[in-house]
Amino acid sequence: MVYEWKIPKYSLPAQSAGEELERIERKHGRITPGNVLEESRPTGAVLHSLFEWNDSAAAEKFRLEQAREVIGNIAVVRMIEGRPTEPVRAFVNIVPADRERGYSSIVKVLSNREYAHQLLETALAEFQALRNKYAILVELAELFDVIDELQTKYSNEPAFPPVRNRQQP
Repeated sequence: MVYEWKIPKYSLPAQSAGEELERIERKHGRITPGNVLEESRPTGAVLHSLFEWNDSAAAEKFRLEQAREVIGNIAVVRMIEGRPTEPVRAFVNIVPADRERGYSSIVKVLSNREYAHQLLETALAEFQALRNKYAILVELAELFDVIDELQTKYSNEPAFPPVRNRQQP
């Protein structure tokens, strides 16, 4: 197989990483994060350089990941006619034009044209990623056609469409 990184952020060639994961799968019968980590511990291991081995730095990265999980796990429930609706994320990832990436409340995002546009772009990118991931499944062809139509509709518009009666949580 020919391998490439979806996001080219590693110094190790994707081909080397993919072949090493194949080796680990052959050895263990399947790939798990645990067996990849164990196989990568020796200094000379193919994937060794992709991991943070400094325990203090790794612990801080883990805590930051936990903070992201906390933020992403909070949801709001709207009450419509006294009944709760499906929960939606309370905070979403947004990049203000003059600031660094961070999270904003869904109410703030849906009330701000720029932020709402970013949220739509993010949703469409996630749909496209889903489409790419499952493109081989012909059973989903109709769904993929709808995704393509939405991509075309919103990528050809010079400005974000007007906010239409958005229901806020």
